[in-house]
Amino acid sequence: MRLGPVSLLVRTRALLTTLVLLGLVAVLAAYALSVGTFRLHVAEVVQILLGNGGGVGERIVMNIRLPRVLTGVFAGAALGASGAVFQSVSRNALGSPDVIGFTTGAATGAIAQIVIFGGSAVAVALSAVVTGLFTAAVVYLLASKGGRTGYRLILIGIGLAAMLSSVVSYTLARASEWDIAVAFRWITGSLGDPSWDRVVPLAAVTAVVVPLMLYRSRDVDAPPRATSEDASAGGAGEASRSKGS
Repeated sequence: MRLGPVSLLVRTRALLTTLVLLGLVAVLAAYALSVGTFRLHVAEVVQILLGNGGGVGERIVMNIRLPRVLTGVFAGAALGASGAVFQSVSRNALGSPDVIGFTTGAATGAIAQIVIFGGSAVAVALSAVVTGLFTAAVVYLLASKGGRTGYRLILIGIGLAAMLSSVVSYTLARASEWDIAVAFRWITGSLGDPSWDRVVPLAAVTAVVVPLMLYRSRDVDAPPRATSEDASAGGAGEASRSKGS
């Protein structure tokens, strides 16, 4: 399908799967907005979202439950998009941010900011982004020596992640109980303290990054390409089989 200068590749199976999953997300979101200590019917939740509610129910839905649900949805979308990108970059179905060391690098910067510098939430987030990007750049540069391959990228990422994990463990071993609790909450994530101040930046980033990834979906969905090393390995295998025969 072409819309002016933009060409759209629509896959029926993928489109149907996406619509079904979006429907399930909507159903689960409605359920999450209705359950809790103060229970509401789904019809009441719909009325509140349409601006026809009021009272305690509206305050609970709009100030607590809706920010929590939206945070979970946007975070899930971002995690899914990052997984697809890393699988494409590493040319491996097991490729993910934690496999190539990106996650551990981000955690190292965040925990250092929490334990050593006692930084604010913004400083922790910025440290995580900077150290994560720096770790990814180091892994990429080391893997690009002699020609980048997915296997080399993953192996170097695993090795660097192991080294950074030791740094994290040492830092936490010297931290106070309060800093350890804050650090572990940051590492594991939490939806227990929802607020619109957290939803807005997450939604803004997701609204920019996910459409950009979809626009470059052909690159993201590209199949693994054979490398020179793979070709050499295949040629050696053919030679050995020829000798055996």
